[in-house]
Amino acid sequence: MDENVVPFSEIISNTFQNIRFGDIKNAQSMLNVWRIVLLRIKSSNPNEGQNLVDHSRVVDLKNGMLHVEVDHPGWMELIQLHKKFILTGINRELPQLDVHGIMFTLKGQRANLFNAEKSAPSVEVVKQQTMSRITQEEAFLSAAQANKNDVKNNSGGSSVTCALPPELNSIFEDLKKRAQHEG
Repeated sequence: MDENVVPFSEIISNTFQNIRFGDIKNAQSMLNVWRIVLLRIKSSNPNEGQNLVDHSRVVDLKNGMLHVEVDHPGWMELIQLHKKFILTGINRELPQLDVHGIMFTLKGQRANLFNAEKSAPSVEVVKQQTMSRITQEEAFLSAAQANKNDVKNNSGGSSVTCALPPELNSIFEDLKKRAQHEG
């Protein structure tokens, strides 16, 4: 038998050894609790909870974030509207899971996660963005000052309050020369 070939029975055995019974039980509990909590939602639409159950499903739970798949962005918004109620209900039923947030995926777009937690950017990100803006503004001001100095030098020392494009500068210079010859 080839050394690189692994018997299928060994692959199956290894796969099932990595699955813990507690994880399966928690997953089944989460699916049931998701349904129960959504059905408890009371709003002006008496079928809202059932509609949310029909158009959403729990996909995963990692690091306290519940990953939910919805089949339209409108259902995502409705779940976000009831997020506090849903999280409270889940944590009352399954306190050992400590669920503190909900992330969404639109059905058919698995790579695009939508986080319901609108977290502020980190201090480092804000600092980098601010420094980038400052650098851009300094470069703009330096270019404007250099252009202003060029205009002032080309106008015989008279004060100019704004920098003009080179095409307009040449037109004004021509007009000045004509005015000097005629005057």
